[in-house]
Amino acid sequence: MTGKGQKAFDKGSHMLAKGDAAGSLVYLQQAITEYPEHYKAYYDLGVAHFQLGHTADAEHAFQKSIDLTGGTFAPPHFGMGAVLCRKQEFAQAERILERGLALEPASAVGKYYLGWSQFAVNRLVEAERNVQQALVRNAHFAEARALLESIHHRQAAVQSAVDSVANPRP
Repeated sequence: MTGKGQKAFDKGSHMLAKGDAAGSLVYLQQAITEYPEHYKAYYDLGVAHFQLGHTADAEHAFQKSIDLTGGTFAPPHFGMGAVLCRKQEFAQAERILERGLALEPASAVGKYYLGWSQFAVNRLVEAERNVQQALVRNAHFAEARALLESIHHRQAAVQSAVDSVANPRP
């Protein structure tokens, strides 16, 4: 990558890390223009678009990053899984998240989104296990804590329904 492209990537990535997803877009696009094979720039572009709610653009950027690496870079798998969860395509999300976790099994984000996809299709035991693993990897992961609470709430509701069927009131 040329110096100009690297500077644009560094600036865009720094802005994204500081919470300025909108401001990072122009720099990440410039880095990609300078070096179209920059898979990390595509990944960061996907993150920025995802944070801004640009689902289709995020999906395209994550897929490009996956394609450029031949699927060997885990983070865009997690990004794509997040997009697919947002689109409520949970079975597809689970498959791509498992591919990412095969590459990077210690990812709290990967475990969280895998848990989300499993929760959405009512596979509560698996969802609970994956979200708990996310929290082991990152104890301060607020979204994972909230999801675990939702899982426990649903498990209690299911148990209550089972109990009322098994022990009907006269």
